[in-house]
Amino acid sequence: GTQAERAMSHIENRYESLVRHIRQYLDSTQTELPSVMINAPYSGSWYMAGSESNVARMIADAGGRYIYSGNPGATSRPVDFEEVFLLADSADIWVNTGTATTMAELLAMAPRLAGTKPVVSGRVFNNTRRMQPGGGNDYFESGTVRPDVVLADLFSIFHPGAAVADTDSLYYYLRLQ
Repeated sequence: GTQAERAMSHIENRYESLVRHIRQYLDSTQTELPSVMINAPYSGSWYMAGSESNVARMIADAGGRYIYSGNPGATSRPVDFEEVFLLADSADIWVNTGTATTMAELLAMAPRLAGTKPVVSGRVFNNTRRMQPGGGNDYFESGTVRPDVVLADLFSIFHPGAAVADTDSLYYYLRLQ
């Protein structure tokens, strides 16, 4: 095979190996899956991915429970803000917070979510650790071809202390302060 095929095969094998490791961990510890909220408002709307989307599958593979079951498909759809508030308040963890890199930025976009469980407990993370000086985000560049690295980050976020790395050494993600 070509060098690219070998690289993709290695990434696929590492992803599958991580999924097995995560399942073994969850089975052996009987750990409850944390519920996971995603996204932030975008152009006045809040989009939630379908329960068959790549992001929902990645959350499940990483040992989380995607909070939104109102859309069984693979595409995202706008969700009304009352429902967003209820979802966020019942979530343990919140990831992929749009352009927000600090808690202040996130709460400026969605002030009503200030008292929700993930915000109060400080379990809010965004995939913005590797921002480029010009504003580009490496998560959307290399992360799409390195799902194994994204999976390892999410597992570390969902199950701190049990994971491949701690949340201080995440590759794509950072905890909003």
